[in-house]
Amino acid sequence: MAPHTPSPWNESEDYKQNRQLWLNSVSEIFKKILPYYTEFERKSKEELYWEAANICAMEDKDLKQLASASSLTNVNKKRDMEEQCKSAITKAFQDLMNANKKASTNQKKAEFED
Repeated sequence: MAPHTPSPWNESEDYKQNRQLWLNSVSEIFKKILPYYTEFERKSKEELYWEAANICAMEDKDLKQLASASSLTNVNKKRDMEEQCKSAITKAFQDLMNANKKASTNQKKAEFED
């Protein structure tokens, strides 16, 4: 009998629940900042925010979001966890923005040199 290989992290039920919570957090953030962007900016920023949520969900092997949602008894702890999650999303979003800007700059530079 072959040994059982564990399923990848992103196929677990905990991951799926946790990812949904990350997506919900991003949705809350995006709704608040939506009015400050033009129509064109909204689409690109929205895609980056969803990607940031995916990154955070993949990296959240301690299930911070899931723990935050289930710790209803300790309001302060829940609030701290939510703030940590929002901070992680913002950081991931900024990293993606910087990478996009750098890629765009490099592409423009390459086109100019051609």
